[in-house]
Amino acid sequence: MSRNIYDIDPAGNVLCTYNGESQESLRAHQTKIPPLTALLHAFLPAGYPHSVTPDYLPYQTYDSLQAFFSSISSLLANRAVLEGLGVGDASSSPTGALILKIASDTISRVATILFAHRLGTAIEPECKFFRFLADCLNDAAQLLDLLVPAMMERYGLKLGVIVGAGVLRSWCGVAASASKASLSAHFIVVASQQKGGGNNLAELNAKEASQETVVSLLGMLVGSLVVQVVQDRLVVWVLMVGLLGVHLLMNYWGVRCVRCRTLNRQRATMVVREWLETGRVLGPEEDGLESHYENEVPLLGYTSEEQKGTVFAALAAVGWDLETNALETRSPVRVRVGIGKKVPIPSEKDLIRQPHVSKKD
Repeated sequence: MSRNIYDIDPAGNVLCTYNGESQESLRAHQTKIPPLTALLHAFLPAGYPHSVTPDYLPYQTYDSLQAFFSSISSLLANRAVLEGLGVGDASSSPTGALILKIASDTISRVATILFAHRLGTAIEPECKFFRFLADCLNDAAQLLDLLVPAMMERYGLKLGVIVGAGVLRSWCGVAASASKASLSAHFIVVASQQKGGGNNLAELNAKEASQETVVSLLGMLVGSLVVQVVQDRLVVWVLMVGLLGVHLLMNYWGVRCVRCRTLNRQRATMVVREWLETGRVLGPEEDGLESHYENEVPLLGYTSEEQKGTVFAALAAVGWDLETNALETRSPVRVRVGIGKKVPIPSEKDLIRQPHVSKKD
């Protein structure tokens, strides 16, 4: 009796069909995949779109656009540094340029260690802020690079500018890598709860690296034409400011697309305040949840274990992640109600829930 065995990906697509009457006689039939679909599979996570959160695609779109503009601006900045180091000038000393490079790298590595030690624990709960901050630091470093050619005869100032740019880049590296790791975990954590979702964080990061490689290559090709055409320093500055402005705008829109499911101080403040004032429990996808910043939780401390259980049960019911340990970096976020006041128990209509998250008992 003939039998069929199907190899299915996380999205439910049949990759291969095996048929035969016994294990020895099984024959494989590969499913034909259209060329465009096969190309997309090289850059999107396995099982897309079921294996990632809904905010993955808009974030990656803006992230790719910002990487494109950053690639062009980095070429302009690198040319300015090479010019300032004396490339093409027969009177310049290669040893002097090497000393500048050594000094910059040494101080930058020390700055990397200090930044990671001082702010390492703050990055996960505030990953969106640090993701945007990383690009602000990188853009500031590129602006410093443009100043290097104007300091050809001022070795001390040139050293300070190059070292300063290196320090900013080192801070950018720590903030960008750590915040990206947290964002990748955000995209994949919810995916494991969705239909066909997987939990392959490594594969998600690998596909993101492939996307960045292609976008950066396109940016370098366009940038190579730009650096040949644009030579005047004033035009370079105007173009640089425009590129960095668009770069930051793409980053801002990108992080605004992300709907974090962890409660940092700001989100906990707004959720708890809305609950105690109106009885509604806001979910992670509420539109106005991150429209403004509040740095202090006005209600601190628990009054009873029963009220604490009510708080966390309601938060979990609307989709908040209470198990990632990304709640706060300084003092823990806690909830307190006034003396004699009970925590309101939300009704079904008060729970603003994500479509893919079901209410817990």
